[in-house]
Amino acid sequence: MWYKISSDINAPGFLNRFKDESVSVPENESTNSELMTPETTLPVQPQQQQNNPVFTIRNLNTSFGENPILDNVNLEIPERTITAIMGPSGCGKSTLLKTLNAFNEIHGNYKVHPESQVLFGQTNVYDPQTNIQKLRNEMGYVAQAPTFNESNSIFDTIAMPLKLKGINDFNVIQNRVHEALKQAGLWEEVQDRLANRVSTLSGGQKQRLSIARTLALKPKVILMDEPTSALNPKAAKEVEKTIKQLSKNYTIIIVTHNKDQAARLTGAIPDEENPVSEGKVVIMYNGKIEEELPGSKFYEPQTNVGKEYVSGEIS
Repeated sequence: MWYKISSDINAPGFLNRFKDESVSVPENESTNSELMTPETTLPVQPQQQQNNPVFTIRNLNTSFGENPILDNVNLEIPERTITAIMGPSGCGKSTLLKTLNAFNEIHGNYKVHPESQVLFGQTNVYDPQTNIQKLRNEMGYVAQAPTFNESNSIFDTIAMPLKLKGINDFNVIQNRVHEALKQAGLWEEVQDRLANRVSTLSGGQKQRLSIARTLALKPKVILMDEPTSALNPKAAKEVEKTIKQLSKNYTIIIVTHNKDQAARLTGAIPDEENPVSEGKVVIMYNGKIEEELPGSKFYEPQTNVGKEYVSGEIS
């Protein structure tokens, strides 16, 4: 049986009420028939050759109106690793993150200059021929503060985007919900209360629920914009543990103000309990990338800005 809102999910106007930038719903997308069988299992994200660039950014220049934001950004994002984007407030970190999936386009005055290239695999995100809605479905997005209808059930919060995507078989949906909760490290805590309201969860649990909702849609990449900034240290540690586990099978790009968090997630600080492959650190300042470092060199920046930022002289 559906939990709480299933009878409402086909109600007139439902699609208009469901608005969440972390979920992209393609128009007229046909449902894969393989998804519609009760026997469907949920395989782990396929293992791919590491360190191929998932994103290749070349000569990226952007502006809001007449105000320049990103200045000649060139960057490659390797697959199945964690890339941490850092820098002081206002340096363009979140703008860069949202440029990857064209979320900034909701602001009518945001402009990506014509010489810019943002390649997702071999697809230019800003080519006029690109189906951006379809592309966004391959990129999960986890915001600083998750947006939920707190009166909805835990189960339906994850199930709704699947239903909206055209998946109607309950067995398939149930499998996806359960698998996503396990991947997000939340299953053990909520498996006996999936019908409970989201409002019964703690802040850290809600953020992992947001991650689970993203995972259920099977993205190739997960974009995270300061996902632990509003959490207490214990809850943040649980989310970090989830991120490390996911990095074995997903490409993760995270914006963070927390230097220690960036060091932990990119392998600069060893963690025997939850080891992570070496990631990448990107330090931004005034809309530019000042330095790129492998995680192992986190505490050895070479540029003046990098040294001042890591040491705390600028923040």
